[in-house]
Amino acid sequence: MITEKIIINTFVEIEKMLEDKRMICLKDYKFSKYNHKLIMNGDVYVYNAFSGGFCRFHDDNREIVSDIDFSENTCLEKIAQLPSDVISGLIKGCFIIPKKRNEFAIVKSRHFVNRFSDTNSLTLTLIPTMACNFRCTYCFEADKHYPNNCMSDEVIDAILNLIDSRLKENGQLVITWYGGEPLLRFDIVKKLQSKILRMANKKKLTVNSAIITNGYLLTKEVSDELVELGIRFAQVTIDGTKEIHNSKRIAANGEGSFDTIIKNILGTNSNLKISIRVNIDKDNIEAMPEFMDYLVKIGITRADNISLYFAVVKDYGSEGSALCSHYTVKEYAKEEVRLNEIAYSKGIYIHKNINPNIYVCGSLTTKAFVIEPDGTIQKCWGLAGDKNSAVGSILNLNCVDENYMQNQAKWYSWTKFDNPECKECKVLPICMGGCPLHTIDEKLNDDYKCSTYKYNMESMLNLIATKYLDDAY
Repeated sequence: MITEKIIINTFVEIEKMLEDKRMICLKDYKFSKYNHKLIMNGDVYVYNAFSGGFCRFHDDNREIVSDIDFSENTCLEKIAQLPSDVISGLIKGCFIIPKKRNEFAIVKSRHFVNRFSDTNSLTLTLIPTMACNFRCTYCFEADKHYPNNCMSDEVIDAILNLIDSRLKENGQLVITWYGGEPLLRFDIVKKLQSKILRMANKKKLTVNSAIITNGYLLTKEVSDELVELGIRFAQVTIDGTKEIHNSKRIAANGEGSFDTIIKNILGTNSNLKISIRVNIDKDNIEAMPEFMDYLVKIGITRADNISLYFAVVKDYGSEGSALCSHYTVKEYAKEEVRLNEIAYSKGIYIHKNINPNIYVCGSLTTKAFVIEPDGTIQKCWGLAGDKNSAVGSILNLNCVDENYMQNQAKWYSWTKFDNPECKECKVLPICMGGCPLHTIDEKLNDDYKCSTYKYNMESMLNLIATKYLDDAY
């Protein structure tokens, strides 16, 4: 018997689906509207954006499905020719669903249940200081002039009180240290993180902590301390070759930062996972092959604790943004595929699984907050330093302020489910209307509201399938 390979979420292969000898009445079923089909090396693949299922057909079964487009308006007649265990697998992966199922309604309901359910969890982005030792050309915080303020003991105590009051025993706490440059006030990071860990130990909380840093101060000694503090993940940005990076990510003293960051990354504690973010715009993209060759040469791409990903530079409407040649999401979608293909050809695999994101951005939930040094509460770190967008103050959580209420309403009432284009979009469970900030803040360019997968889904699936097959054989 030919066994199909059904790959769920991260391409984990189920070699043999559970046998189901019962006759499946396909007249009661239909294809999912979120199916995406591609053909590669003669094999047929189907991905489902709702379940994350990825199915590969080969041998005799490939011939049966080769001319089926798997769209919701297609007849299932030919599917009946497949073995019953394969049909069961297609149902399990949500490629085939009951006719009465309203997928859009299910996506919508799951989204809102997650946003507003009373779960024992809390996500905090903590900003110990807005000061920064860099003057990056495209930084959206540049307009705030990097005030040299820092988190006071009063704010620290208020944060601890918030955690204690919001989380019961066995709760889930996610902490991200942000800035400015958080390592400029590593003393505050250590002080507050240590207090959080002591509280977590008493209340049996699970704590996941990360830090967003420019990497300039991320020495071996600092990385050792981060690991000891339970901060096991760091994001560091490198924007290309030494010449290009130093022209974009300039130290406050006017010097380049490339060599120091590379040295620090290579010397970090191996238990600290480093994600290198490479910001892409029209000015640096052509230098990416040379940059990737350099990373291979110095061994960064072989390190088990270091990964790499590309991100488009967004236009935040700031003075710095005007200095960049931005891609729109639609433009960048094509370049994203090319960058990943180049990386793969050089032996660099960009960890790129296309997973459903029905629960979307934490900024839309009642369980996630950004806390500035003076205690100002924001819903998105893209608004750090903008007092006009604040939703509260941690120093007075009971304050009834009209501006706070109006700003909260923008986030908690946000939805794209009324948008006809989103409602019919085949990547809705992944994109979910895109970045909320770029539609909530009217000053921002809405070119970034959609996911690149809207424009490059099949190409990105092709890359993932290629990686999977190369590993398998």
